Amino acid sequence: MIFSGKSSYGEFQNSGEKIATNILADRLASLTANNFISKKESARHKSKFVYTLTEKGISLLPILIELNIWGAANDPENAGSEMTKLLKNDKAKAIKELTKLLKKRIGS
Repeated sequence: MIFSGKSSYGEFQNSGEKIATNILADRLASLTANNFISKKESARHKSKFVYTLTEKGISLLPILIELNIWGAANDPENAGSEMTKLLKNDKAKAIKELTKLLKKRIGS
């Protein structure tokens, strides 16, 4: 979810994963406590928070890409997706470009 640009609790809650609110809150707290994501007050709405990846979180990208490729190999419905084709064709380039994009989002 966060790798795809979602950044608020509401956006996460409305995602297709249909995660229970208590589980979502617990996972966000755990990811924050373990420094995979950071939690900051929203500039637009002071009562809301924005979650962003940290450097540690971004470092998981190669693992997530491998999981995506593995999943596509075992799920015929997703095997032909554009993202999977891109990742398979030039994994190193995809990792480099996605890492660059994610780091730009967090300002590093």
